[in-house]
Amino acid sequence: MKDFVDKYNQSLKFASAFHSQLSHDSVNLVQAADQDILDLISSWHNKGYLDNTVLIVFADHGARYGEIRQFLQGRLEERLPFFGIAIPKWIRQKHPEIAENLRKNQERLTTAFDFHKMLQHILDYPGDPSRFQGHGISLFQEIPLNRTCEDAKIADHWCTCLQTISISTSNDYVIASAKYLVSYINSLTLPHRNNCMELTLKNITHAEIIKPNKRLLQFQESSLQFHVAKFGNMLRLPFIDFMLTVETEPNGGMYEASVRKWLKRNHTEVTADISRINRYGDHPKCIRDKFPRLRKYCFCKEFLHQT
Repeated sequence: MKDFVDKYNQSLKFASAFHSQLSHDSVNLVQAADQDILDLISSWHNKGYLDNTVLIVFADHGARYGEIRQFLQGRLEERLPFFGIAIPKWIRQKHPEIAENLRKNQERLTTAFDFHKMLQHILDYPGDPSRFQGHGISLFQEIPLNRTCEDAKIADHWCTCLQTISISTSNDYVIASAKYLVSYINSLTLPHRNNCMELTLKNITHAEIIKPNKRLLQFQESSLQFHVAKFGNMLRLPFIDFMLTVETEPNGGMYEASVRKWLKRNHTEVTADISRINRYGDHPKCIRDKFPRLRKYCFCKEFLHQT
């Protein structure tokens, strides 16, 4: 990146660099890159490159597995990756509304959709970025203070604005939902059963009921002794959303998922992508190249007698 910017410092350009060697497997190694990043940005500042550059440093997601993912802090960190932006001083002076909106948006609910909309906005400022297709609000505009995950197109599983209530892992609804989750995982690998082992539920390590934030909704206790959201006096949700953490065998997999249990009909569903929160190593090597999306679920039969 340093050589690229030095070479084309007088040209209009867009550059993106992706680095994961230090940060992907352990949050503790990220600090090893601090000095190199500081030196790089300092050199750009000293050479005047940042006088005409919008600099963005961000993570695509937080830690997806490892010891930290066993805790609430790890779950939040996965869903709230770092995002930092620096704009030239002259832009802040000429367009103070941009600086003010960026300052406000530090405390607002934002997504990668907003980041993308901002990139489009940069190319067309001060044009209206809403004319571009896709979700999102440009970060150069003020994000609404009362924005919800639904507004921002964030699935409940990834929403950090929801409250949770811990519930016993021996609850009948929890056990049924956990068994369904494992059967759902097995359905994904079923076409490859010649290579991938069928998994079984070993343990339910944690269970929570998900409910919308009290600041957005009012709540009342349902007859099933669960907290069910009520929109004013008009609507009571006909389902319960669980956040489950389960362990499977023989792969020793730890999975976190949102499972919806419908109350008035015998139906259960997984409502979002499933997180694998511990490492799977080489266990899916028999399918990982052809079917990379199944890596976190597949335990190749060749490893059965090695566990």
